[in-house]
Amino acid sequence: MCSISMVLDVRHSKDKADHPLSLCFSINRKRIYHSLGERYTHEELARIFYATGQGERKGDSETNFEKKQRLEGVFDSYVK
Repeated sequence: MCSISMVLDVRHSKDKADHPLSLCFSINRKRIYHSLGERYTHEELARIFYATGQGERKGDSETNFEKKQRLEGVFDSYVK
């Protein structure tokens, strides 16, 4: 059996505030991490996770809701 989750990989970055965002594949109780190339703090990832799309855009940067949608698309591409 295999399960897939999107996690902050805190295994090797004990002194840093931000951690790499990774997909964690759990296969027969063994975990394999695949880095997605982005880094977030726990607080930043929580804001992205709970983003609703309400609010205003600040400049040209990606909003938390847009990040959420993009990351959900990445996750879905691995699941399907």
